[in-house]
Amino acid sequence: MIEKVSLNFKCLDDIRSLQREGYPSVLARVISVYLQQTMETINILSLGVRNEDYEKITNCAHKMKSSSAMIGAMKLSSLSRELEIAGRHHDLVVHTLFSQLESEYLQVEQILRDELKKMDGNR
Repeated sequence: MIEKVSLNFKCLDDIRSLQREGYPSVLARVISVYLQQTMETINILSLGVRNEDYEKITNCAHKMKSSSAMIGAMKLSSLSRELEIAGRHHDLVVHTLFSQLESEYLQVEQILRDELKKMDGNR
């Protein structure tokens, strides 16, 4: 059975509700910044995991935990939390958790890119 990505679309709706008439899309900007920053964080995190740099792992996972929750990627936020804790305890499970996190991110990224395409189509 394939587990669905945990993306709370209500979070996207909450961001969308901040939109003011005549201004660029708030949601599109938030999604774009999230995708860019998260990819950068994952690249740094990947190096941290490869080098078993637990401070880097802990810091990056903490950052992803918060930003992912804000965008509604709850499963990704939860995996980030687990990775943050594992990093803090110098637990080798970081390798497995990072693999799961990376896989989940790719799915979240696709959903968010689809949202951006929908917004472009509505202009």
